[in-house]
Amino acid sequence: LIAGPVAAQAETEHVPFSSNISSSVVNPCNGELVLITGVATGFTQEVHTPSGRTFTKFHLVENSTGEGSEGNQYVIHQTFNGGEVGTLPLTATVPTLVISQGSTDNFVVHLVVHFNVDGQLEFIKFGDPQCRG
Repeated sequence: LIAGPVAAQAETEHVPFSSNISSSVVNPCNGELVLITGVATGFTQEVHTPSGRTFTKFHLVENSTGEGSEGNQYVIHQTFNGGEVGTLPLTATVPTLVISQGSTDNFVVHLVVHFNVDGQLEFIKFGDPQCRG
């Protein structure tokens, strides 16, 4: 965290983003291929301190739906905050719950998100699915 007097002198760069999502992932509980579509919105923010350190954070809101190859329906509604010491570009992994709208099991995927040097969301890919029952 940044101390009060330093924060007052820090320079902040706030960049909003909005990106469409279209990706597929296999539900590890039943082997069904799930096409996920939706929108990711939020912002990146870099704080440059007088001492030369930079802190980068991001706020990601995802609202997506999924349709499985077996006809099952899924939703993703999530808000995530992350960050690190350093500058953009930034790549992060965000655990995400994919919620079944029927009798099939829920599962977790790990979103890999990448923000370019301009603070814009360049890609989201889904990986490492795990059954949650």
